[in-house]
Amino acid sequence: MGITFEVDEEGTLKANISYKDCNKSTFVADTSYWQLSKASDGEPVNNRSFANGSFSGTYVVMTGDDLAIDIDGDIERIFSIKGTYSSDYGSGLTFNMSQRFNIKNALVV
Repeated sequence: MGITFEVDEEGTLKANISYKDCNKSTFVADTSYWQLSKASDGEPVNNRSFANGSFSGTYVVMTGDDLAIDIDGDIERIFSIKGTYSSDYGSGLTFNMSQRFNIKNALVV
C-alpha cells in the first residue's frame, strides 16, 4: 500500500485488499477491520472507525459522505486496515497497513 492517489469529492472508491506476510506469501486474514480518518487530526470520517469497520472480503467500498470534504476543507484522508492472521509462524499474528489519499474538490461552476 504505497501508492498515492486522488478520488473525486463524494465519488466512489473501491479499495482492493490483498495480504502478504514477511516472506511475500499471500495469506487470508482471520480478522480484519478498516478505518477512514482525516489526516489532519486522525478523527474517523463518517463513523468509519475500526470499532465499526469489520469486514471479511477482498475489498472495501467508500462512497458519498465517506469522500466528502468537510467545512474545514481537509482533503487528505488515511485508509487503514488492521487485523490478525495465521501462518507457519503462529496464530493471532497481527498486521496494520495505511494508505494516504486526497479528495479532489468538485468545483461548482
